Amino acid sequence: VALALARALGFHIEQLARREASLLLESATQRYQRLLAERPELLARVPQHQLASYLAITPVALSRIRRRLRAAVPHSAPP
Repeated sequence: VALALARALGFHIEQLARREASLLLESATQRYQRLLAERPELLARVPQHQLASYLAITPVALSRIRRRLRAAVPHSAPP
């Protein structure tokens, strides 16, 4: 039991360290893109204001990031 608890604690500490590094070293756009790549299902299930909070940005900033990324994706020409 102690070994399982130690492994679980180690996992959570590692996750926390990764999150802190992300907040310190990545831009808000990079954090959003990482979330999009690693956990795309969350974007459909979690309200935008909670995603913004997780990313340590305002909902307005998240909206602007999403709009910029959508505009940057080249659209295919209509047939």
